[in-house]
Amino acid sequence: MKNFLVIYYSTLERMAAFAALTNEEKQGAMQAWDAWKNQHGDAITDLGTPLMPFVSVGNLSPETLPTQIIGGYSMVQAEDINQAKALFEEHPYKENGIHIFESINL
Repeated sequence: MKNFLVIYYSTLERMAAFAALTNEEKQGAMQAWDAWKNQHGDAITDLGTPLMPFVSVGNLSPETLPTQIIGGYSMVQAEDINQAKALFEEHPYKENGIHIFESINL
């Protein structure tokens, strides 16, 4: 089995809206993710977490921010990248954008 890093994309507006939810509302929003994880069992090795507001280090300015930013991550296992991609066909967040990267163990 190979390991894959999954990156979920968001916008600053979506991140702010999620951050403003109560803990109960956040838990409710995560129910679809839990159902997805349960559907795929051991293939989901780390469900990950949403990422919240950030700071920049170095020569970055607000103007350099892309419209889509990293909003979360997961780790999955699959035989190949196509099998990993198939895990996300019914993912509750796929409309916001997802990238899947094979993690190479050196």
